[in-house]
Parts: sequence; C-alpha cells; structure tokens
Amino acid sequence: MADIVEDGRSKYRYQLYKLIPDILLVKLDVKKSTNIPISSQSYLVRIALHKTLSNKKAEKETTKIMALRQPAWNETLRFLVKKEVWKEKETLLLVSLVRREFIGTTELVKTECLSMASLMDTEFVKFEGDIQVDVGVSCEMDSDVKFRDINQLCTEEVDFVTKRKRLVFENMKKLGFKRLLHENNAPNIAIMGSGGGIRAVIGMCGAVTALQAESLLDSTMFTAGLSGSAWYLMSLYAYDDHLKPKLVNDSIKKKLQKFHLIEFLKTWYSWKHYTKSKAFDYGKFFTLTNTFGEMIGELLLERKCKMKWSEQRQKLDDGTVPLPLVAALHIRDNSRIKDYNEWIELSPYEVYIPKYGAAVDMKKFGDMFYGGFVTKEYGEPPIHYLQGVCGSAYAVINNFKPKESKWYMSWSAFKDKIYSFFNYFDDQFVAKVPNMLHGIPNFEPLFENLDEDDDAIDGEREEMMLADAGIAFNSPYPLVLHPSREIDVILSFDFSDRGKDSNYPFEELEKAEKWAKKNRVPFPELNLDEIKAEWTKGNYEEVYIFSSDNAPTIVHFVMINKTFPGFVKDDDKEKSQTDFEIHHNYGTMKFGYTDDEFDRFKSLVEYNVTNNKEKIVDSIQSAINRRSNVQLL
Repeated sequence: MADIVEDGRSKYRYQLYKLIPDILLVKLDVKKSTNIPISSQSYLVRIALHKTLSNKKAEKETTKIMALRQPAWNETLRFLVKKEVWKEKETLLLVSLVRREFIGTTELVKTECLSMASLMDTEFVKFEGDIQVDVGVSCEMDSDVKFRDINQLCTEEVDFVTKRKRLVFENMKKLGFKRLLHENNAPNIAIMGSGGGIRAVIGMCGAVTALQAESLLDSTMFTAGLSGSAWYLMSLYAYDDHLKPKLVNDSIKKKLQKFHLIEFLKTWYSWKHYTKSKAFDYGKFFTLTNTFGEMIGELLLERKCKMKWSEQRQKLDDGTVPLPLVAALHIRDNSRIKDYNEWIELSPYEVYIPKYGAAVDMKKFGDMFYGGFVTKEYGEPPIHYLQGVCGSAYAVINNFKPKESKWYMSWSAFKDKIYSFFNYFDDQFVAKVPNMLHGIPNFEPLFENLDEDDDAIDGEREEMMLADAGIAFNSPYPLVLHPSREIDVILSFDFSDRGKDSNYPFEELEKAEKWAKKNRVPFPELNLDEIKAEWTKGNYEEVYIFSSDNAPTIVHFVMINKTFPGFVKDDDKEKSQTDFEIHHNYGTMKFGYTDDEFDRFKSLVEYNVTNNKEKIVDSIQSAINRRSNVQLL
C-alpha cells in the first residue's frame, strides 16, 4: 500500500488535495397524524428550517393526502446544513399543517415553532387542540461523495481483488510459472490500450483475443483504456454475460462494414437541428457528446449501448474477469489543456478523481450534488454516453469534411476561428456533467508549493467539462499507476497516430513518464536514446520491455508491421494481405472498414502478441521473483 503519514500525505503526488466537507444531511421523517378530522379534504405537512447553507430559511413539504382516514405521509424531507447548525440543536423549525380544498385553494391550519432539540426529544409536533404529527429527526454525515486517502480503494474493488487474486494464482500455476508458493506471489497485471479511434478498437480486438488464446487474459487483474480502447472495453463487457472476445470481434466487424460517411452528417445535423428538443430532456448538460456517443454506441453495440456501466458489476462479483477502467479528462473552458487537466477514472463501481481522492457510486454519475450530497437525481447515463465522453467528438467533427457543400464552407469558416483543438474547447463540443464537488469549500493541499496548473477545482461551478483523456497523453497510465493497486506488469498496446509507420513511436510513452515523475509515481526508466538511434536506422521491434527496481515492468507493444509479412511463406495472395502500411490504411478518422481491412489489422496485432509471448511470460516470471524475494526479506 501507499506510504501515508498521519496527516494524509504521501510520498506520491498522486493525490494533491484532501477535501474537508463541512455539510451534513438533516432528515425529517414525517410519519402519521393523529386527530385530524375525517373529511374529503387533503392535508400536507410543510417544514421550514431557519439555518441552512445560505443562512436563509429553506422550506419543503410532503405530498397531499386525503383525510378519509388519518393521513400517514411516511416521507422524508431533506435539508443540507452546516455542521455547526447541527451542533447547536437550537435551530428553529416551523412545522405547518396545510389543508387544500378541491378547487385548489390552500388554508394554513396550524403552525408550530420549535427547536430541533425539542423535536428530537419528543419525535412529534403537537398543534392546538389534539392534532399531532409524528416527525423523526436524524442526520447523515456519510455523504454521497466519498473521500479517501491514497492508501485506500473502494470496498467493492478490495473485495474484487481478493476474489480475483485467488483465480489469477490458480491460473498462473496451470501455466507453469515458478516460485508461486502463495497468492501474494502472484503479480498484478494490467492490460492497457491507447486511443486511436476505430483503429484502436480493432487493435484491442486482436490483443485481447490473442491474450485469451494464450491463457494470459485469465492472469490479469485490470483492463484499462481511453478513447478507442475505452470504446472497445465497454463493448466487450456489455456484449454478453461473460467476456467473449471472438464473438465481440465478429459483431464489431459486421457493423464496421456497414458504416458510411453519411453517419457523420446524421450526427451533425441531429445535434444541430434537434438540440432544443433533446436539451429539454438532458437540461443544460446536453452537448454534441450526447449525439456523438449515440453514434459510437449504436455502431459498436446497437441496442446494448443503452445498458449502464454499473450493470457490469455482475460480471465482477465472482472475480472471473478483470476489472475494467476507462479514462476521461476534466478540463476548463477558459484554460489551455496543457495548463489545466485532471484525470478521471470510470469503473463499474465508481467515478473517481485521484487528485482529490473523491469518488461517487457509478449509479450516481450524472446526479446533481451540493456539499457532497445528491440534491437531484437524473439517473446514470447509458454506456453510449460514456463512449462519447471517453472519445473525442470535438476531434472527429473538427476533422470531418463533407466537401463541396455550403455546409462545409460555413463549417470551415467556423473552424478557422478556433484557436487550436489542443488548446481550447468550445463548451458545446465536450461532455458536461454535474460537478460532484459542487459546494465543497475546503480543499486542503497535501503538498507545499504546488504548481500553478495543480490548482483546485472551482467548487462553485455546477458542471464539469469532460473530454478525451488522450488529449493529455494517449495511454491511461494514471489509472493503473494508482499506488494502492500495486501493479507489477503493464501490457501496453499503443495504437497512437504517428503519421508514418517509420516515425518514432514513443512520444506518448515519454509523456506518461513525464507525468509519473512530476507526480512521484514509480515508473521504469525508459533510456530511449539507444532505441531511438536504432529506430532511425530502421531496426524496429514489435515489443519493448522497460523495467526498473521498485517500478512496474512495461511490456510495450508498438504499432508496427515487421515480421508479420514473413509469417506467410507460400501464398502470394496471403502475403499481399500481410504486407501493408498501417497508417496509410487505418487513419484515426476512419470509421468504416471492410472485412479484409478488419481481419488483417486484427491478425497483425494477434500475431505480434503471440510472436512475443515468451517476452510477456519472462516479464511475469520476473515480477513473481521480485514479489517472492521481498517476502523473504
């Protein structure tokens, strides 16, 4: 586990702030009444609390119930108050009994003023005469937003890891790994995919299929992805009750063959002409991401894209599949991305912001919050919305060019006014979600002299803007490098666009190393000078191993077609299918693929994994040896 000192600080800068919520939830349970005259009239209870967050009176009421018999409301009225208000206990409550006539007129029957302390003692309100309403008082300090230190994972993940560890241990023994004397000797392995649009989807189809065929998928603890790889992971987990990579491959291949450029036009015009009607349902949080996500979801999953990410917990209950993690990026509309961005992790269990150690249940993602509590429930959005969040609608639409049309001319003029895609975002092109840290005023820095780009989120803003995490760097290392996850081996698959196959392929990896150093998170030394020199000479490898003491080993698969053409010896037709330039045929903005195009890139990635299985196995064995040696000390 991460090294934590008493005040919550760690040697790692993975978490930069400790949040100190000063708000709690007061619940007034309005139950039954006594001695209300029996009639056909309706009654309700209205309660006003004098000291709330704004120091103004807040008023709420129950539903109305006809007094054909004694009304029993059995409703809970909720008030958010500062902790000192609860401590005072002398805060005044106005409890009113209200009668409503058939014609809609309202008559105040009785009002009583009493202190919270007295109501807690009696648990009822007595009005003039014999009328009485039972009202219970309680407070809830356990907020909907959970705050924890860097040495903690959510309870559900801890339970999952315990179950999964046992199965990983048994599988590794079957594979013949040595020195596996105990479950704790089994290393934690993460499979990680980069962004790259549909190219990354197809690449991950090949990678996961090959790892399953080699029985290595059953030895992994986590899968992680962003952008295109996130699209794939959400499709893989939502497709069936069990992970079936081959069936998912076949399904995606059929759908990609049917995709045509007209789908982009449909997405654009749907957003442009139906924004008002959809915004009525989604409120002010509706953006192009909603429409773009629907397009991606329907392309990859069809009707199953309406499922919820939290529903995938069922697959994790017995630990038989890895825990999936997908990434997004919190950005500001008035800041350059490089100056301000915060990684956000979405698992079937929770939405987690490492910078603050703050998390909410995935089922509450999309709800309105204040002071750490849900104030309005919207319901969890479907998977296709998350696919829109994790992918970049802005990047796709910004690069889509329906040429030789008046629409294109106006679109081009609009694009010319945008300063830079990688610097600023129009708030209509990125996802908007309610800010789960809204109304939390106290952010205590865990480190002195934080950089300017490490300043805290604005707790006064109601919404957060989320974008494709690949804009920061194109692999989700921050997710798997959580110190408490104790990852030993990362199987990294990089499908990033670098222009030409011969171009240097480690820029995104170097960005990840820079991030890790800044945040003092263990990361192997890359020492790329020699590798770069060999690469410029045309001496390519399909996989590179990076390892250092006290850091996870990275088994890094680059996107290269090196020995695959020589895999086919005799058939000239087969050779032509395997000898191809990746970047020339598989652009990031390309969404439709023929069966042949799908098969040959998927087969290339499968081949690269299978051809380098020994290197993967050696890296896992080295991790086992390290764990065994540590336990002997």
